[in-house]
Amino acid sequence: VRLFADRARRLDKNFRLSAEELPHVVRICQLVDGLPLGIELAATSVQEYGTAEIAAKVAQSPGMLETNFQDLRPQHRSLRHVFDYSWSLLTPEEQAILAQLAIFRGGFSAEAAQAVAGASRLVITHLRYKSLLVSTSAGLYDMHEIVRQFSLENLEKLQTPLGESARARVEEKHANYYLKFLHQHEQALYGATPRLTASRIQPSLDNIRQAWRWAVAHAAWEWVEKSVVALSRFYEFSGLFAEAIANYCHADGQVARQLQEASRAEMDRTEIDRLRRIHVRIRVELADHLHAQGRYQETEPILAQAIELSELADDQYGRMRAMLMLANHRLVQGKNDQAFELFSTAHTLAQAGGYPLYEGLTLRGLGNIWRQRGDFNAFEACLQQALRIQRSIGNLAEVYTLLTWLGGYRQLKRDICGGRLLLEEALSLNDAVADPYREAILRTNLARNDAFLGRYDTARVQIRQLIKNLQQDEDRWHL
Repeated sequence: VRLFADRARRLDKNFRLSAEELPHVVRICQLVDGLPLGIELAATSVQEYGTAEIAAKVAQSPGMLETNFQDLRPQHRSLRHVFDYSWSLLTPEEQAILAQLAIFRGGFSAEAAQAVAGASRLVITHLRYKSLLVSTSAGLYDMHEIVRQFSLENLEKLQTPLGESARARVEEKHANYYLKFLHQHEQALYGATPRLTASRIQPSLDNIRQAWRWAVAHAAWEWVEKSVVALSRFYEFSGLFAEAIANYCHADGQVARQLQEASRAEMDRTEIDRLRRIHVRIRVELADHLHAQGRYQETEPILAQAIELSELADDQYGRMRAMLMLANHRLVQGKNDQAFELFSTAHTLAQAGGYPLYEGLTLRGLGNIWRQRGDFNAFEACLQQALRIQRSIGNLAEVYTLLTWLGGYRQLKRDICGGRLLLEEALSLNDAVADPYREAILRTNLARNDAFLGRYDTARVQIRQLIKNLQQDEDRWHL
């Protein structure tokens, strides 16, 4: 920032770095990644533009950073000249790989670079030594935004051996890699280490966002279908509900339009059913996130159409998922009889289709209704059966929930010690699951248990820890 101000004052004696100017100057420095030459070149425009305009122009086109000052060597009079000179020192292989690596957003692994751009570790090392790539604290590789933008310009000029656009091909490979990456983590997101898995996905989020947008825009529905559940689960653990809703709304609109066009064109029934199936998958995940945000009026019509589409496509899995989601929606509305019927149908479909995760979830839903009806034996039987199923597939998040519910129920039966054992087992899973909502219920039950045993000081510690966590998460409802 001082460098910019000094250079600007050299050109304009009236320039002052005011509080209003400061955010724009900081933005300029960020856009050129703190490169001294970029900062100096940006400052040369202060006689023509304000700092806000300079920031906007740099963001739009770093090529505008140039000067005719004679005290600079010709190759240093613009960032483009600097980049072109560095580019000329690369081998043809390095040039092609650097151009393709520019497709990444944020950090990328050596494995991703190999899969998308055919980059060997040796070439990556050479590019890093030449300061065209940098290593990140997460153990990934990245490039300065300026280098990325100039490299993308060169990627536009490249063609495949068949004369196709190299950029189009690289974008496709990039999308396939990251959506496959998501799909490969789906089981782990429902398994023993969901929070750890989500943290491993997090550094790739910018690339995943770009891959998802590309797949939806290019109707690559095969990879959308394979990745939609894993992406939804990641969004849930990351608390990115607004982004999830926005992305799934957009995808929902895109596939709906294509389905309408396919129906009007009287396309093959197999293709139409495939689009219906994908539409169901997207609608179920969209409804799940809307429901989580309390947007219940929007949830119901989406699920009703999902069930209708699944029946038209004879999609038993999609029908089961939509019915399970609608059952939870009915439960929130207090329509327990309708919810019970939906849970029962979804349970039958889950058993018939061999989907133990959802078989366990439907049993928990049925148990919840039995509890509300006052049949606690049926409630406990359903939850114990669900617990056995979720343990068998290693779904720790659901095991955590079931242990918490069963532990609380044992307390109500005055089986304080039995309840304590279940709650402490759930607590041992806390770091792996790390779900504030589930933890709120667990710590409340633990505090009740301590109070039953006369451990009032320990109970206060539990409640204080719970309040602290809820305040940090701004969870006013549970607070």
